[in-house]
Amino acid sequence: MSSEEEVSSDTPETGSDGSDDGSTGSSPTKGPDEVFCSSCGNVIKEDAEICPDCGVRQKRATTVEKNPGLAAAASFLWTGLGQVYNGQIGKGIGFIVLQMVNVLLMFVLIGLITFPLTWIYGIYDAYKTAEKINEGKIEP
Repeated sequence: MSSEEEVSSDTPETGSDGSDDGSTGSSPTKGPDEVFCSSCGNVIKEDAEICPDCGVRQKRATTVEKNPGLAAAASFLWTGLGQVYNGQIGKGIGFIVLQMVNVLLMFVLIGLITFPLTWIYGIYDAYKTAEKINEGKIEP
């Protein structure tokens, strides 16, 4: 190997003054108000919603976790209450109104089928929604 090839092999790792310029071979360091991007690993500001390098939205830590069991129990007691607990007020009110309609439909017997189906689905939905909120897949 010639001396020119040896010299050119260390040039990318060091700057003109011989110091490491951080372009290759070194890991990025983060400051106290910085974090690593969940996708590309570059250092970004802690409060950044989107990484400026790769454009991926950063997952925020949820400060309030929802208890799926409590959400299901609330919907068990009153259809729609579990959705309200999860922060989905409109959805919860929709379930409550639907159950009132189902009570009226009991007079024509179809409510005997639709009432328990809506009730069971409300319990299931409240539980699954609380799990998704805790996983960060949806926001309350």
